[in-house]
Amino acid sequence: MHPCPECKAIIDLTGIDLPVTGRLVSCGVCGGIWRAFPLPASETLGIPNGEVQTIPPPIEAVPPSDEAERRPSNAAAMLAVARRLAIGFAVLTVIVGALLAARDYLAVWLPSSRGLFAALGKPAGPPEVTVELVSITPVDGGQATHVTYEIINDTALSRPLPTVCATGRDASAERLFLRCFPGDPQGIPSRGTRRFTFIAADLAYPLADLDLDLSFK
Repeated sequence: MHPCPECKAIIDLTGIDLPVTGRLVSCGVCGGIWRAFPLPASETLGIPNGEVQTIPPPIEAVPPSDEAERRPSNAAAMLAVARRLAIGFAVLTVIVGALLAARDYLAVWLPSSRGLFAALGKPAGPPEVTVELVSITPVDGGQATHVTYEIINDTALSRPLPTVCATGRDASAERLFLRCFPGDPQGIPSRGTRRFTFIAADLAYPLADLDLDLSFK
């Protein structure tokens, strides 16, 4: 027989296995829950002789399982999930904001990101690196041409060296050659230029026009 510490009702726990470490039980009178421990065989409830006490009828004490003890209430679980979602959304918002703020820079160093920013409705600005033709000098009677060009970085940040494709045409606008020069990951320093030269040899006709195009892919 165990007294309920809440309402002092006498609870009959006969048949309930009480380990030495105790077990959570519930009171059928007040609904209180406490940990009951096994009583020594010699221990009594201390009822005075000749005094009659009214003992409530035995109630079933259903000790919750260990898993139930550890499991939080539904409200607490939902609150924990809501907090995690709020934190995750806040972190995602900060990351997206930082990427959008740096999209022009990322578009230069990571050209594939241009499609992502365009899909988000925030297209990146054009790369601020240009190419200029410096000179075209015919050699060998016009059957070869010496070409010099510059790549100019007019920004405050270093930029990767883009690929340059040179297209040469004769006087009738027929293409004589197409030559591409791969970029360089070491790039160009801010406010800097790099000059390059090449020779287009064994041309069928003298070179009349030259187009220079940049590719950041």
